[in-house]
Amino acid sequence: MKISISPFVPLSVILALFLVFAPDAVISAEPLAKITVRAGKHPRIDTPVSVSLDGLSVSLDIGLRLEEIKDSQRLPVPSQIESGNAPRLWWIITGSTPAGDQRIYELVSGEPVVGPVIEVRRDETALEIYCGKMRVLRYNHALIQPPVEASPAGGRSSGAWC
Repeated sequence: MKISISPFVPLSVILALFLVFAPDAVISAEPLAKITVRAGKHPRIDTPVSVSLDGLSVSLDIGLRLEEIKDSQRLPVPSQIESGNAPRLWWIITGSTPAGDQRIYELVSGEPVVGPVIEVRRDETALEIYCGKMRVLRYNHALIQPPVEASPAGGRSSGAWC
């Protein structure tokens, strides 16, 4: 697409045209906060972290998006805000972070990234927890008969017959 602009077009019109026709990658939000997480003396693997948003001078009602800065890429990170007198931002530093290393994040205005949904299902015999479609826990709270190849004396009110 080619846009020609006469020299007498007001700057506001040029800016409006740029915002309409510019690709999303060109328009990036100014960071509201830069967060550096240091691993410390020990390596970290899939570590939950949080940071206070108490000093942030922006309404938490707007969307806040966490992005990891890795090389020259901005990677969206699932996160959630714990509301209260001192709101906190929580997320998981995914993967492995070697001892002494650091990870850099920026908090920007935008649609937050949603991680996998945690679902709890309960019936007359068991409570099950799912992360996405994968069952991660089953707790039997009723008498469950063991498999036929096991001893019948092994009935349990809680256990791991899955």
